[in-house]
Amino acid sequence: MSELEGRSCGDCTACCFTHEIAHFKKPVATHCGQCETGKGCKIYGQHPDECRGFKCLWLLNAFPENMRPDRLGVVVDFVPEEKVKMKVTVLRMYEVWAGALESVYAKALLQGLMTQKCVIILKRLQPNNTYGTEIVVSPSYEIECLEEKAKAAR
Repeated sequence: MSELEGRSCGDCTACCFTHEIAHFKKPVATHCGQCETGKGCKIYGQHPDECRGFKCLWLLNAFPENMRPDRLGVVVDFVPEEKVKMKVTVLRMYEVWAGALESVYAKALLQGLMTQKCVIILKRLQPNNTYGTEIVVSPSYEIECLEEKAKAAR
């Protein structure tokens, strides 16, 4: 699979489950028909541009090796800047399996991300294979928002 900074997807297929793939009309929280779980993409090299262009934060070397999405149970990515109407980093954390966000490692990862100025969208896997959404704002961004609100009120 895609290689970047010495890392490649390899046999990780977590995002092939968590993310929508419009090209195949594949909804979130379902396995892609082109994915062989634990082995990789069956059409790698001919896979659609949206798959080719996707980079989770693990692949971008933002997290240690042991936090690879298929091991952690969580895929973390950026919301593209063009979709964000605020001047803040917006991240999404998708569960690969229900309860993965409750693991010690996922909680530690979330705590580490909360030290940055960001908004994090937690996507918890529901029993009906959809995602419930919870939005978490980092303390530093929350303070900045309050300060801006106070300035506007003057």
